[in-house]
Amino acid sequence: MLNQPDEIMAAFRGTALDGMAVEPVPDCDVLVVQWPEPGDVLTGWRAARDVMAVTGRRPVAVSDEHDGELWFPEVEPADLARIETAAFSLDPWPGMYGWNSDEPVETVDLETVSYVLGFGPTGPEWDPDALARELLPGIPAPTTWNALNRHLLDQIWDDPERLAQLRHPGGKETSGALGWYVPDRVQLALLPTTSAWSPMAWLDYFGEDDPRVLAACLQQWHQAWGAELVASWGTMLQFVSTRRPRFGPEAWTLARQQLALGGSLQIPPMTLAWDLAHTDAWFLHDRP
Repeated sequence: MLNQPDEIMAAFRGTALDGMAVEPVPDCDVLVVQWPEPGDVLTGWRAARDVMAVTGRRPVAVSDEHDGELWFPEVEPADLARIETAAFSLDPWPGMYGWNSDEPVETVDLETVSYVLGFGPTGPEWDPDALARELLPGIPAPTTWNALNRHLLDQIWDDPERLAQLRHPGGKETSGALGWYVPDRVQLALLPTTSAWSPMAWLDYFGEDDPRVLAACLQQWHQAWGAELVASWGTMLQFVSTRRPRFGPEAWTLARQQLALGGSLQIPPMTLAWDLAHTDAWFLHDRP
């Protein structure tokens, strides 16, 4: 692992980070680079990610726009070892699911079903509630939010005709709910690890304060979908993935996992499942 700023700057030659100053953060083993394009954080992140084998440091975009300074804890080797162990031994999901679990649905009507579906045919020749109207009579009652979501999913995901009806307004491929936040200022934190699941040892996320739980989540997502953390804004996490789940049970499971950690997304799991099956960019949000 490279620890001297000039060594890291040498590794950045020929990349989008060429010539940018690398600064140490006082009282910890993290270095940072000021990235001048907040709206294009991926270019800077990928440049540092591509030379991670040389630097021995994983980049994560952070921002000092609210506090005016960056702070990172000093992570002891024993603490990091416990986090790494938990990443492979801890099951983080039991008890984490939120509103879409076992809460009863008070009224199963057309409005409720349309909301759970989250999308439908649009345009002057389409009835936007057509699919909901078709599925409504077959819904068992009473039901819970979890059972309702799964029932509707099972009626859609392997039915080509019903899948063909799923459209977002304007014919967009995704809902737009996973659009990334753009801060005023961005730094690339160069963390003293190459692990894809331990960066939260140095970072904070409001949605979960135990880095062992977050490590287990990130490890599972990395193994299943090639997910890597790009940015950490305190109440938001942004990822890229290299594999997409198929819309259906596996995308729905991933959507429920992300809603467990991203309580402020306020998006039906069916819609999130569709989005995750059609994008490589993930966005988690949980705020007070």
